[in-house]
Amino acid sequence: MGKLILNNMKFYGYHGVGAFEKDNGGQFEVDLEMDFDMSKAMKSDSIKDTVDYTQVHKLIRKVIENRKYNLLEALAGNILHTLFKEIKVDKAKVYLRKKYVPVEGVFDSVEVEVESERGKLNL
Repeated sequence: MGKLILNNMKFYGYHGVGAFEKDNGGQFEVDLEMDFDMSKAMKSDSIKDTVDYTQVHKLIRKVIENRKYNLLEALAGNILHTLFKEIKVDKAKVYLRKKYVPVEGVFDSVEVEVESERGKLNL
C-alpha cells in the first residue's frame, strides 16, 4: 500500500450559496491523498500499473468546472464519488479550499476535508 498526494491544485469554479459567487466565480484549491496498492508499479515502472495523476487532475477539473454547487461539502463529496468511480484507489481524502468568501472578517480561506474508502461513500 502507498499514498499518492497531489497538492494545491487550483481551479476556477462558480460555487456558493449567493448569486454573486455563482455569477462571478472564484478560485478553489484542492489537495488530494489517495491510498492504493503500489507494489506492481514499483516492480514494473509502468504508468499502466499505477494511478495516472494527470487523469486525476482532469477528473477534478471536470467536477469543479462543469457544475455549480451551493456547498463545499457537496462539491468535495462529488470529487470523491467521481474519483472512486473512475480511478482504482482504495481510500481517498479531499481537502477543498475556497479562497475568497463573502464574509465579514479576515482569513485566508474556508476549507472542508472529506475522506472515504471505496464502497463506503454514501451519496
